[in-house]
Amino acid sequence: MRFVFPQSIESNFEGYKVLMNFHNETKGLVFDDIVLDFSKTRWLEANLIALLGAILNSAQSDFNTVKIENLSEDIEKLLSRN
Repeated sequence: MRFVFPQSIESNFEGYKVLMNFHNETKGLVFDDIVLDFSKTRWLEANLIALLGAILNSAQSDFNTVKIENLSEDIEKLLSRN
């Protein structure tokens, strides 16, 4: 399954809604490939990385493979720092 993230993921209702939608789409998957597509994303608030990480950890514990694609350089740096 491929999940395309929006242009901006902020610490507001819409940002949490995006992450919860991602969680809901992945929580029933087992032995699947999950692709996170950040091609549209230009902003991701750093404090949301922990929540994203928890969702990915849960997905991986169900034997899914997670791939991250199309990261901008800024978001890649942010993810590697956090």
